[in-house]
Amino acid sequence: MPTNIELIETIVRETKPERIFVHFDAAEGNQIPAIPDRVAFAELYSLIKKFQPFPIEKYTPRLMQKFGWNKDQIDFMSKVFFDLEFAKMDSGQIIINEVVEKRNLDESLVYQQKVEEITTRKKLLYSNYTELHSWMKSMMETSIYPNAEELENGN
Repeated sequence: MPTNIELIETIVRETKPERIFVHFDAAEGNQIPAIPDRVAFAELYSLIKKFQPFPIEKYTPRLMQKFGWNKDQIDFMSKVFFDLEFAKMDSGQIIINEVVEKRNLDESLVYQQKVEEITTRKKLLYSNYTELHSWMKSMMETSIYPNAEELENGN
């Protein structure tokens, strides 16, 4: 399953295919993963801060049971904390960084990539035939004639 739309568009533009056959197989199924909300991030941050150094792997099963999170969500939230420099990993334990400036979650590259991945999955897995066909056709036409100047010059 491609992780972003731009990757597909780039491949089509660069290869200029005559036809596209689509078969998407999502190893984890066709479900769209949920991004934890702000409250979930705050709860995990608070627990880590209270019990640091926090051995995340040791407590993952308890976190899953208590909050209903899955392992992927816990790993994702941890990676966002690391990316935003809210916390660091030291010998398998998470430690909150002392000086932390307030930052929005969506400033994290990890967070942005997950949003893009989910947007891509939604488009590819849940678009109806007409929407998907129209988008693919548009990409193919753009790859053949990327700009009006080439079209006018016959290139």
